[in-house]
Amino acid sequence: MTETYILNTDDRARERLSLQHQLYVQSSVNLLREAGVGPGMKGLEIGCGSGAMTMEIARLLGGKGQLLSIDLSQDQIDSTKKYTKEFDFIKFKVCDVTALSELNERFDFIYCRMVLHHLADAHIAIMQMKSCLNPGGVVICEEPSIFDSTYCTPPSPAYERFLELAKTCFTNNKRDIGIAHRLELDFRSCGFSVTQHTLFQPVLRTIKEKQIYFMALDDLTPQLLEHHITTAEEIKTLSKDLHELAEAENTISWVRMHQVIATI
Repeated sequence: MTETYILNTDDRARERLSLQHQLYVQSSVNLLREAGVGPGMKGLEIGCGSGAMTMEIARLLGGKGQLLSIDLSQDQIDSTKKYTKEFDFIKFKVCDVTALSELNERFDFIYCRMVLHHLADAHIAIMQMKSCLNPGGVVICEEPSIFDSTYCTPPSPAYERFLELAKTCFTNNKRDIGIAHRLELDFRSCGFSVTQHTLFQPVLRTIKEKQIYFMALDDLTPQLLEHHITTAEEIKTLSKDLHELAEAENTISWVRMHQVIATI
């Protein structure tokens, strides 16, 4: 069952992913270290995206392991290949997270960040992860609480409208937007032992960081128009307002990340 990724995967989208990565990278790398990821291990990265975390995982493996990085988008994989060409132990494959068993491989660890909320049923993907782990293997999973954890002070109508449109877009596409809150429970129900569950939330302090909201709107625009959720005219106006918000002195956060380490 192939899930359609509802965001853009072009160069502009990768720019947003790279900015987003900068907000989470240290927390994500610390999580991987806490899970014991290191040289000599064989790992699977689900959803390489811009390739930023592929690079971080490769550095942790130190050239003495194996990494298979998968994504639904050939464009994302092609971009990541160029970005990580110095690491010859990384393999790439177009693959659906709900069909991991078709890889016919077993891994010491599996890593995914911001993947499960793009699925209709995250439970299926978690069971697929379990089927691909070696005995004693570990899953490191990060999922955002995307519509109920951010804030903007003082209140901003543009910020509130963006959240409303984004939530409607994900809901109309039947995405599992509540998975972050169920993350530990869902892993336990699939037979995992959850050894760690933490939260991390970045606060946007620079103009560049605050631009992530109108960058996200740009990525959602094709789906917003296709599903008749809003009009091109409103998107143009909202984008302008979000640009202005980025330059304002409002205190704004980006999404809170649920981080789980689970073993079998």
